[in-house]
Amino acid sequence: ESGGDRMEGDADDVGSGDEEELEIHPEVLAAAKKIQTRYRIKMARRRILETVRNQYELVFDPESGEYFYFNAKTGESQWTKPKVLKDHEMYADDASANEAAKKIQNLFRRKIAFKRIREMVKGIYKKEYDPSTGDFYYLNTRTGETLWEPPAAHLLGEEGSTDIELDEDSNLLLQRDKELDRLRQALSQRDAEIERVKHARFEELEEEERGKRLVSALRGQKRSRDMDEWTTEHVCAWFMEMPQMEQYCPAVVANHVDGLLLLNMEASDYEEIGVKSKLHQRRIMVAAKKYIARYEKKMNGDVNEDDDSEYSMSGSETPSELLEEEAGSEIASESEEEATSDEDDELVPTEAELLELAQDKENMVMVTKFPGNDVDFPKVGDIVRCHFQVFINDGKDMVESSRKKHHRAFEFVVGMGQVIPGWDRAVIQMSLYQRCMCTFTAKYGYGEVGYPPQIPANSPLWVDIELISFRPRTAWTKPLIQHPGLSEKPYIPPDNFDFTPNLHPEGSDGEIEAGGEGGEDGDGGFGGWG
Repeated sequence: ESGGDRMEGDADDVGSGDEEELEIHPEVLAAAKKIQTRYRIKMARRRILETVRNQYELVFDPESGEYFYFNAKTGESQWTKPKVLKDHEMYADDASANEAAKKIQNLFRRKIAFKRIREMVKGIYKKEYDPSTGDFYYLNTRTGETLWEPPAAHLLGEEGSTDIELDEDSNLLLQRDKELDRLRQALSQRDAEIERVKHARFEELEEEERGKRLVSALRGQKRSRDMDEWTTEHVCAWFMEMPQMEQYCPAVVANHVDGLLLLNMEASDYEEIGVKSKLHQRRIMVAAKKYIARYEKKMNGDVNEDDDSEYSMSGSETPSELLEEEAGSEIASESEEEATSDEDDELVPTEAELLELAQDKENMVMVTKFPGNDVDFPKVGDIVRCHFQVFINDGKDMVESSRKKHHRAFEFVVGMGQVIPGWDRAVIQMSLYQRCMCTFTAKYGYGEVGYPPQIPANSPLWVDIELISFRPRTAWTKPLIQHPGLSEKPYIPPDNFDFTPNLHPEGSDGEIEAGGEGGEDGDGGFGGWG
């Protein structure tokens, strides 16, 4: 009320002071008085509630485990929330939270105390090194007392006690001893390595010397006619009896080449024992030919019992005399000479063939699904007839098939570049009726270009090839005169072109094939890709 009277007085003052300048409507003046009165009442009530609320506390009862409200001014307590608090929230006096806070404070104080003790110990004690024992001791700089155990270890623990800095002189002594230990260990390792090398070299020399003595003893002595019974020493003695072949004896001994292994070695295997000269390889083949023949007879059970006795290298048993005998037999029979020459040429592959074999090994893997007859193999220039399937993405996605897409077999001429390089190389290694799953690298496939859109660039291929049949390519003779502008092989004249020369001279079967017989794009599609 006093506030209301005051507002009325203020309003009268305002009205009287400004009556001459501004005349306020009585209803507006009454509304302003009501608003001011209500605002002052609201603020007064808020201050009263704050005063009352501050008198109450939320206290925990340990017996019941519940909280109750305590009036600090009147000393009264109640379980229910006082109405004067309404929606006002009060913080509980949590005993467990207080206990946790105390523990955290104790831990923090303990940590601070340990830190102070550690600083005190570091200020009093010095850590020094005893080179005679290799251990550390602790010197009390105030009393001169020394300890082998870390000071205040029961308080600080081992980690805290090791924080004591090492004396500078002791640190130098410690580094010196560590360096000495390292050098001793290095010397010990070097001595052990020297002993190991000496022992290994001694055994090697002993074995080499023993082998030399044994080979020298066997040189010119009797050996079994069956080379598969020879030891490594017998092989070395046999090499020493041939001119310029003694240089390969160390490699023969190092690779443990005995007679049985020598019988089964091919020309490419000789390079493993250092025989890279084609002439020396041929010399070994000629000298071993009779042993190979005898070994084959022995495997077939055709060896005469009387021939199993030992013999000395005499008569026609030396490689030079064997060469003379072979030359004599060639003079006696011309056909035998050609067969022997062809056989020898097949034994020694050319450098180009060796390179092709190495490339095949790097770029092609063949897995036989169904074996062939192991007798009939196609050659370069033959016309082969195959069924095939081409896959990409690890053999998951099929992009071409002679059966499913073309419903007929595919023909091409081997070695003419009508298909991808991998197919040309694989088919000459397959026998009739054989089926293989061949994996080709991009080099043996379509290379960096690919065959879009079916085959991306640099993509390996998985090709399932079945060799159905093959036949020799028909002989063809180029005519003397051709139509101008036409030079394809074989030549087929246009229908309306006539000329006098005979297209089929004597000796020809009269058959002229287009596109080299097979392999044209219309007969399978895949050949056109190649």
